Amino acid sequence: MYNIPLGSSAIKGNEMGIYERQPYNQTGLSWFFKKFATYIPPYTTPLFDSIDGAGRFSNNETFMTTGDGEAMLDITVAYPIVYPQNVRIFNVDDLHWEESASLGYFNTFLDAIDGSYCNRTAFNLTGDSPEYDPTYPDPGGYTGDRMCGVFKPTNVISISYSPEEQQRSVNYDQRQCSEWMKLGLQGITIVGATGDFGVAGNGGDCIEDANGNFTIFNPLTLTNCPYVLAVGSTQLAPGHPDGSEGHEIATTDLFSSGGFSNIYGTPEWQKSAIDLYFHENPSPYKSYNTTMGKNIGAGSGVFNRGGRGFPDVSANGFNVVTVDQNDIFIGGGTSAAAPTVAAILNRINEERLKAGRPTLGFVTPALYANPGVLNDVTIDNSAGCSTSGFAAAKGWDPVTGLGTPHYPKMLEYFMSLGSK
Repeated sequence: MYNIPLGSSAIKGNEMGIYERQPYNQTGLSWFFKKFATYIPPYTTPLFDSIDGAGRFSNNETFMTTGDGEAMLDITVAYPIVYPQNVRIFNVDDLHWEESASLGYFNTFLDAIDGSYCNRTAFNLTGDSPEYDPTYPDPGGYTGDRMCGVFKPTNVISISYSPEEQQRSVNYDQRQCSEWMKLGLQGITIVGATGDFGVAGNGGDCIEDANGNFTIFNPLTLTNCPYVLAVGSTQLAPGHPDGSEGHEIATTDLFSSGGFSNIYGTPEWQKSAIDLYFHENPSPYKSYNTTMGKNIGAGSGVFNRGGRGFPDVSANGFNVVTVDQNDIFIGGGTSAAAPTVAAILNRINEERLKAGRPTLGFVTPALYANPGVLNDVTIDNSAGCSTSGFAAAKGWDPVTGLGTPHYPKMLEYFMSLGSK
């Protein structure tokens, strides 16, 4: 679909990183290689960093049901693109905290890859927040101290998890977002999935308005941060099963999540694209204008016209083949799209490193400066909150972003940027 040739090199230290909150199944992964990627030796095993007691393997036949199979989807999407480069799994938190579904998600991960983050004071917060984050030692699981700066981050990190903005405090979110910015400036690209519920939050949740109705669009965190490359999802258009270039629409089963942050304003590099979208596609919904999560829903508005828009880009997230033990399992959504984009950027980093150039890092402004390296997606919408949501359109839109990758164009463009 995206004109990606097979990889041919594996520079040490350029492994693709994947953030996980559950173990993966090596038996199923080996079977996947034998069945669908025969150029990858079946014994190929991801590198693995266990953060705060996280487990590595699962051979439970019901794992795809009990654990939702996120890890297997991420890994089986990434490997065929990056191989012979390897994948590095950052699995986070012990079983007790994994099963508790804590809302912290990323702080223990950030602690482990940047020791200075562990006790840093920012936005009136110092270190992790017990109301959201796991605490260690954990008498019911990992009994060691919280890991601080014990692992090196990879050049690209794909993340397919995210809570809603409304579930955590604004300063908690800001502290994390500033760390994503810091990593980007160090040459590390953070790629996040926007979610699968259109303009609604996880599970279709919407924000309550002044009349007690749940009508306000509900953005997720992580991809609300301007320094994270936010990835939506697409699918092949009817009548184009061959995946021919330029024939994609927004996903119509799992709706590609998109919209506007209630915490962060529109970044400068995105402003003209968002202004053009609303000029060409006037919104049928009332809006409000805010930052810092204040006055959400003012004037009966349902979205923040002045917010950071997402997604930035998109990729296929429909009918994606993965595995459950030795059986085919069909997955999808932005959880498939994000590792696709991350793997492509990892491949581009591979070429840049071979040429003596630095890694891409904070890549988003460069994409807005040259959207022609992406395939524009202009069909379908992102339903949610009892509405049809936003519509895909020419140029950037809050459904599919700037569009889907065109690998040769992206490679040529990014190889032209930055000095040796």
